[in-house]
Amino acid sequence: MSGDSQRWERIAREFDDLAELAPARRESRLRELVAEDPDLAAEVRALLVADDRAEGLLDQSLDELVPELAPWETPAGLRLGAYRLVEPLGQGGMGEVWLAERADGEYRQRVAVKLLKRGIDTQAVLRRFLQERSILARLNHPSIVRLLDGGMSLDGRPWYAMEHVDGETITRWAARRALALGERVDLLAQVADAVAYAHAQLVVHRDLKPGNILVDAEGAPHLLDFGIAKLLEDTGDHTVTATGVRVLSPAYAAPEQILGEPVGTATDVYALGVLAYELFTGRLPHRRQSRDPALLAGDLDQPLERASTVVGRLAPAEIAALYGEGHDRRRLGRSLSGDLDVIVAKALQRVPERRYATAAAFADDLRRWRSGRVIAARPDSSSYRLRTFVRRHRWGVAAASGLLLALLAGFGTALWQADRARQQAQRAELVKQFVLSLFREQDPVARAQAQARTPGELVAEGIERARRELVDDPRLRLDVLADLGTLPAALGDPALSEQVLAQVLEERRRLDGENALATARVKSALGGLMIGRGNPDDIRRMLTTALDTITRVSGQDSLDAARTQTLLARLGTMTGDREDAMRLAKQAHATMLDLRGADHPETLEVLSMIATMHEFLDQLDDAAATWRKVIAGVERSLGEEHARMVVPLANLGTITRSRQDYPEAAALYARAVAIARKRLGSGHPMLGGALLRQGDVLRRMGDFEGAAAAFDEAEPCVASVPAQRAQLEMFRAAMYSAQRRHQEAVDAYELAHGLFLGTGGADSAFPWLAELGRAEELATLGRCDEAGEVLETARERLVNITGVDSYEVASAAGLLGRVRREQGRLEEALQLGQHHVEALERIYGSDHPNTSDARFDFARSQLAAGLHAEARANIDRVIADFRPGSSTEKIAADLHIESARLALIAGDNERYLRDAAKARELIARLPNPDQRQLEELAQLNRSGLPSGRD
Repeated sequence: MSGDSQRWERIAREFDDLAELAPARRESRLRELVAEDPDLAAEVRALLVADDRAEGLLDQSLDELVPELAPWETPAGLRLGAYRLVEPLGQGGMGEVWLAERADGEYRQRVAVKLLKRGIDTQAVLRRFLQERSILARLNHPSIVRLLDGGMSLDGRPWYAMEHVDGETITRWAARRALALGERVDLLAQVADAVAYAHAQLVVHRDLKPGNILVDAEGAPHLLDFGIAKLLEDTGDHTVTATGVRVLSPAYAAPEQILGEPVGTATDVYALGVLAYELFTGRLPHRRQSRDPALLAGDLDQPLERASTVVGRLAPAEIAALYGEGHDRRRLGRSLSGDLDVIVAKALQRVPERRYATAAAFADDLRRWRSGRVIAARPDSSSYRLRTFVRRHRWGVAAASGLLLALLAGFGTALWQADRARQQAQRAELVKQFVLSLFREQDPVARAQAQARTPGELVAEGIERARRELVDDPRLRLDVLADLGTLPAALGDPALSEQVLAQVLEERRRLDGENALATARVKSALGGLMIGRGNPDDIRRMLTTALDTITRVSGQDSLDAARTQTLLARLGTMTGDREDAMRLAKQAHATMLDLRGADHPETLEVLSMIATMHEFLDQLDDAAATWRKVIAGVERSLGEEHARMVVPLANLGTITRSRQDYPEAAALYARAVAIARKRLGSGHPMLGGALLRQGDVLRRMGDFEGAAAAFDEAEPCVASVPAQRAQLEMFRAAMYSAQRRHQEAVDAYELAHGLFLGTGGADSAFPWLAELGRAEELATLGRCDEAGEVLETARERLVNITGVDSYEVASAAGLLGRVRREQGRLEEALQLGQHHVEALERIYGSDHPNTSDARFDFARSQLAAGLHAEARANIDRVIADFRPGSSTEKIAADLHIESARLALIAGDNERYLRDAAKARELIARLPNPDQRQLEELAQLNRSGLPSGRD
């Protein structure tokens, strides 16, 4: 695009923005333009002057139309009904718009009031003004300004009050906030929804442009100004206003408007296309240099340049002004090319019949692009028909259809690297035969055996077929094997996937070299499969070298780079390198958001990784909010009962559980388990993971029978997944502990420790968390020296892995402090206990049950050290912060025993009797009273009762 063209587009945009502003605001903006570009400001001012002098009733100013009335300006403070005018906001051909406020004292409210101009109250204009008011009255949509009130002024002019939107035009709002491409598509889809709603009410706006679409501070768009809107049912003539004057904004007008031909809903679709083009590129699709319809008609045959091509030529400064710093025009161009280019081009068709039939169809295609689905505007093709056929039969062959879609996606990627015609023909034949075999498996007459083979068996056959039939074309053979090789793991056979991908990687190295992009992609896929099953250092090296190659060849903002960064982030969660994992996950999410959209499964997967990182970094509020975003995204794009709901529901349940809101956590786990059973079937590892967490929260709620049942159902699901098998033993150990089966708990924690070491190695936090549990049980059994040694080692490891201020290290400090107290090493116990309390206060807050539990343990050390006043203050604080149903309830009896002990020391007879009685009451409620607690109470009684006791 030439510099002159770009300059004209800037002039046109500024003119459209300024044309409807009140004079004071217009002059203010013109002064800003003068400071930026005096020549440009002069051209805009000249256009404005010419526009003020234009012929046509609705385009004339009041001064020209009725000179004798010009001095009679509408005054600020004028009362109209319940409202008082405050300041002018702008003016159109027939009305002036004011900011007004409620003046009747009923309540405070600010509105926008539109008032017919003086002197132009002809029957035609009056009818048009009242029709606009009528149109607004029939529209009730969150993205269309609502009519609030109306009436006649004292001088006989009609007026109406509508919502006041404090916002910016949609294009300025998007630029100021540097919205990503996907976010712009979402915003535009909301606008199209509002237009579609108006069309459903038989209203065509006819003047859609940025100035008539304001976005508020929350990001919600609002459609304004129905001043020239057309009611489709009022006549059979869908052409112009009743005055015979065509009112249009040249840059956004559809060809039929310019030519005076009939207008309809397709007119608004065209304007939406112009708006999309401008939002995506910062440019207008056509250069229209006049407001005269006769001259504009000559511009209608200009060819439309693709939006992706325009973006690809923008200067870095222009990209930064449009999308913010850090965006690359090539990446944006790639994102726009293809479907988005098609969507915009279809909306901007010269002939109305070739555009989208409705604004709703336009919005639907935008959302299809966002979710990675096939758009309706795409031309028909054999591959399109095949995908449609598969979707039509998805319920009859659900597993086969899911597999088919995965294969098509993989084959599509590999086709790009195939050797054009011959390779495409071979691959097409392979796809066809494979798809046919999937459907033949559902037909008992056509298949060769009594029972249909499983998807896993079909994939295994496909792998063998590729090995046999593609030997003459090594690269094509490796492409297909790499695609197929990722599928067995998803179907429960990770060993086969690793075997196939390891073979492909070896052959890729020989064929293309170590530093080839194709080799890097296989490294990335294989490394991802090995996470949790191999040596973390080896996996990290494999993924890092893959990422280096991908970044060098494809760029750091490519999909391949984002996918590999996600795998490295997942590995970091297991090895404790959390800060770097968060950095990688955020980089990957930014790329996915831009290239895939917010609700695409890959984007949601990376967002899930970020939520996990927040959890590991003890940022629980951020983690919960991020998991809720993931859940909402899956619900929007895939449905409320999709299998992808299982993990985010279970993880949100874990955060809720950590806040000790056990009923809500139990409800989240129950929903996750129900979906997993329905969508994944018994025996699936994801079902096992949800059952593990459900069992743990049931254990915390005291339902040991329910917890044991959940663990038993989970065991076969996680038998082949060492990390989850280890977690099962951790949860069982906690249940054994709650049941006072302490030696069984020690054994279970030791088994979990060994499983975690085999899964993530010694540099993972999980083996050492299992050791914390084992040490606590050893201490309970009186084996304090052994417990202390275990805790010293675990604490040192966790400091190196998670940092000195982490929750894990704080827990280790609390447990070690308890052991040191039992060993009589009170100075160490006090230091460790204080660290424990301070860390949990920072993580959870000062009144959280976890903090209260730590505070009570610290008070016990203070009591043992003779710091009676300090111990009393902490125990009273715990009692004051007590929450029924929380973990503190489990130590409530001990809490009142120690409070009674302090009262005995202080000689507070009344407090002693009250606390001892409360402790006895709490112990008596237990189905199996703790004999240790009863003995401690008896010892207190023997140590010297206060006088006056019965």
